[in-house]
Amino acid sequence: MAQKRHSDEDILKLLREIELHLAGGSDVATACRAAGVSDATYYNWRKKFGGMGRSQLSELKALNRRPPGPESIYRSADLVAQSEGAGQLLTP
Repeated sequence: MAQKRHSDEDILKLLREIELHLAGGSDVATACRAAGVSDATYYNWRKKFGGMGRSQLSELKALNRRPPGPESIYRSADLVAQSEGAGQLLTP
């Protein structure tokens, strides 16, 4: 079977569909089969996106798109300095 990549919005729709099947009395395997995903995929998606709505998803995407701040630049500079010369003084 060919693998598919679902967008985050598609994942939220499928999770909602599965939850509706579960509320109707189906078991997890049947609900996942009806949505076209495996139960392992369902549990992974639920762990990642569980209880998240569209507004929260867009906020999460906005946070991930934000450029790194100065604290991460300083942190990476410290790591470079530590890896280049452990305990040695840097000269200009």
